[in-house]
Amino acid sequence: MPVVMLLLILMPLTMAGELCMLCQCLFLGRGRARRRLALLAGAVLLLLAVWLGGGALLETAGLGWRRWVSGGLVAAAAIAAAALALLLPRELHTLLPGAESLGRICSYLTVLVLAACLGLLSMLGLWRDRVREWEGQTVVAEYSGIFRETGYRYVNWFVHGEQVYVWED
Repeated sequence: MPVVMLLLILMPLTMAGELCMLCQCLFLGRGRARRRLALLAGAVLLLLAVWLGGGALLETAGLGWRRWVSGGLVAAAAIAAAALALLLPRELHTLLPGAESLGRICSYLTVLVLAACLGLLSMLGLWRDRVREWEGQTVVAEYSGIFRETGYRYVNWFVHGEQVYVWED
């Protein structure tokens, strides 16, 4: 529990520092480096928009992302954000030579927090679901608690339907 609390405290702080550095590099930078940073930032925003926006649109239709799709989108966004965090200090050094050490510390801390969050999610198994038969129909079973399983109507590889059952022990 203390590790989770530490991650919850560090995540917004490191992300705020990275966002400030990114804005400085995008507004003051020039050429190829600026384009590379803009593409990575756009990739992060696109992945998060697909995850959140697509989830909201699916929810209006009574559907939802399957666990592996949702987890994969979040993991891809985290990897792109980590790559962005590792590129920022080098670009920041060309713009503001005195800010390099602060930029490196903030970037490494951001990568560490992102890696810890991804490790925690994979350790808890929050990306797993399984397709099985239940009372003659195909369902997607997800673990929604320690002794709780929720079953959703199977739609396809990427999306599940409405809730069919909840099993608790």
